[in-house]
Amino acid sequence: MVTNKGNYLGSKHWAAVNFMLKKRIKNRILCELAELGIALVIAAVVFFVSFNFVARTGYVNGLSMEPTLFHGETVFINKAAYWFKKPVLGDIVAFPYPRDPEKQLIKRVIGTAGDEIDFVNGIIYLNGELLPPEYRMDTGGGHTVPFPLIVPDGTVFVLGDNRWASEDSRYREVGCIPIGDLTGKVPFRLYPFNQFGLLK
Repeated sequence: MVTNKGNYLGSKHWAAVNFMLKKRIKNRILCELAELGIALVIAAVVFFVSFNFVARTGYVNGLSMEPTLFHGETVFINKAAYWFKKPVLGDIVAFPYPRDPEKQLIKRVIGTAGDEIDFVNGIIYLNGELLPPEYRMDTGGGHTVPFPLIVPDGTVFVLGDNRWASEDSRYREVGCIPIGDLTGKVPFRLYPFNQFGLLK
């Protein structure tokens, strides 16, 4: 009887120890999960703030950048692209529409400071020469600014790839865009997913 009682008390002791160990392990796991959750929240906040500071997404609205970009597509805008360098010929850029800053326009840089731009019979000339073949796109469209013009310092001359359906630097409502007003560079398309990739 003594032996059995001893065994019984021993079993209760180890059961209590086992219960306490399990409780401590459970509490430790809960603490670690809580710490992980806090770390994930902080990381998400840092990512969100950083992303909005250096980048954003944009929505293509209209036909002005066809055949490069099409209505309804989503693009990535690198807001940090021109912090340390200037736009160059061929860059696709986003900027607020001067007449409605809530609206973003997406166009291609055709001229930079000091360049002479001419528009003759629907054809754009850069410094007296035809544009490089990859930037000629279609020809046509109108204009309300006088040509030839010299691109002012600190600005860029932009065009839509679809000249017939683009309100761009050929028109007074847009004109040459101050580099400081650029939202950023548009380096690649995000959506549709089957068209995901770099833009040229």
